[in-house]
Amino acid sequence: MNRTKFLTAFACVILSITPTLARSKSKRDHSEVEFFQSLSIGSKDIVISIPNSYELVHHDIIGRKQTIGFVPDNSNMSNWNRYIGIHIELNTSSSAGENITQLQRYLKKTYPGAKVLDSNITRLPNGVQEASTTVLFKDETGDVIMNAAYFSDNSKIIGSEISQRVTKSVKRAKSSAERLAGQVIRLR
Repeated sequence: MNRTKFLTAFACVILSITPTLARSKSKRDHSEVEFFQSLSIGSKDIVISIPNSYELVHHDIIGRKQTIGFVPDNSNMSNWNRYIGIHIELNTSSSAGENITQLQRYLKKTYPGAKVLDSNITRLPNGVQEASTTVLFKDETGDVIMNAAYFSDNSKIIGSEISQRVTKSVKRAKSSAERLAGQVIRLR
């Protein structure tokens, strides 16, 4: 058998077993490395860590924007109690602060009665802008606390939005969403 025929046969074998290998991987087998191998803002790395008990339910790429969503196992987009959204935008002149302001405006317009509970925009010594907000709003299912944290430099924005359904108290849901946000995204 000549070299070309051998390589063709080898490639066919590899391609035929690839779907089997892909199906055999557990859907829990994800980590920040799989989705976010090397993200940086300014001179800092961004660490994004999705808990193992969450599964991917949404991945959307439109132009230079990418949105990735996760919910706890045994949940879906219709019945979640927590939702983690990761947003990445490249080659943009927008800032983290502008993103937070737009998000607040959107939530107030979409959900009349939405309340901004907390908002903070700062510029770090390395030039990175950090912005966050916590908003309480009511959707068709009930009260939701959403905590958003974004980082930007002169060309990109990277952030997370943690939505937590209010089950016991607003204070408890706010604390839970903010704690999860601190675990999901941070500068290193």
